[in-house]
Amino acid sequence: MDRRPGNTLAAGAPGAPRPGGAVAVLVPPELLHEVMCVLAVSSRAGPRGPGGRAELVERISAFIDRRLGDPALGPGGIAAHHHMSVRSLHLLFRGQPETVSAMIRRRRLERCRADLADPRQRSRTITEIAARWGFRHPAQFSRAFRAAYGTAPRELRPGRTAGRPPARSPAVPPTPSPEPSRDSPPVVPGRTGAQMPADAISMMDR
Repeated sequence: MDRRPGNTLAAGAPGAPRPGGAVAVLVPPELLHEVMCVLAVSSRAGPRGPGGRAELVERISAFIDRRLGDPALGPGGIAAHHHMSVRSLHLLFRGQPETVSAMIRRRRLERCRADLADPRQRSRTITEIAARWGFRHPAQFSRAFRAAYGTAPRELRPGRTAGRPPARSPAVPPTPSPEPSRDSPPVVPGRTGAQMPADAISMMDR
């Protein structure tokens, strides 16, 4: 039996011809799993091919929009809800502009930004708005918001000028009292506290 590399495998070994013309082929487990994922996605896409695939992506996208407020929303729960594996879900979104996780994060930040700029949401704190759209940790939300929009969440609150503190009114100097004229007669305090000229007082004493 010739066992040199490159020669045909012996009969009975994997890959060798079998009775009836069938050939056994060894497939790596990871490749087999990839093929199964492709078949799973294709079967759920329906008979319309790429059109059915796009329809499935739209259904998953709508599901994400409805569940943005759920902090546990992620690829695992999305895949389980649509009866597929996480690997199949990622494979389905391989041709999309962003991954599933990136889509969830972007849409949550968009909802938060809209609420922060909405005067009707002024009574809600930043932490409450972030939690409303699925962000559990305020610090993590602030970092993600600044990375996406280049500013802090508090800068979008109504009535605040982004990047600048509130303007202060300029200080007004006190008005100086007018100096008495040299030609004016001297005045002395009267009994009632009013001021009257000294010559008038002299005439009253006569």
